[in-house]
Amino acid sequence: CYVKRDECSVLHMTGEHGIAYSYAACGEIDYYTQSLQHLEVALQDAVLRVMYRHNSGGWIGAFHPLGGSDHRDEQWHGPFPRLLDQISTSSGAVINITAEADIPEPVRRNAAAFATSKSNYSKVRSAFTECVFYAGLGYVDLCLG
Repeated sequence: CYVKRDECSVLHMTGEHGIAYSYAACGEIDYYTQSLQHLEVALQDAVLRVMYRHNSGGWIGAFHPLGGSDHRDEQWHGPFPRLLDQISTSSGAVINITAEADIPEPVRRNAAAFATSKSNYSKVRSAFTECVFYAGLGYVDLCLG
């Protein structure tokens, strides 16, 4: 759908000829644009609540010099923190690092109970199980490690 960029509140792009368009305005997913520019527009001035999980072995994603995962500071390093820094710089998005201590205690208890319950379909408990539970409830936007 073609849109008036000043009046369009959903994700929209400007084409080669300066005409704005939006798949979202038509209720569709844009399967065609696979660029960082698309991501930058989508995240422009957004606040992303990110919970880093210290790398648990095998996959090199995020590390904190103090170890563990419950750190809400800028000392995280590795490919995922670098990627988020690049996205933040190019889009203006704010990265809000969320620690497990920021999650209300009853929610943490429920997440731990779910991770070990029979309703946990994967039957696998990792450093990410609780984080994904928090994301599903809207306490964080992204779990990375």
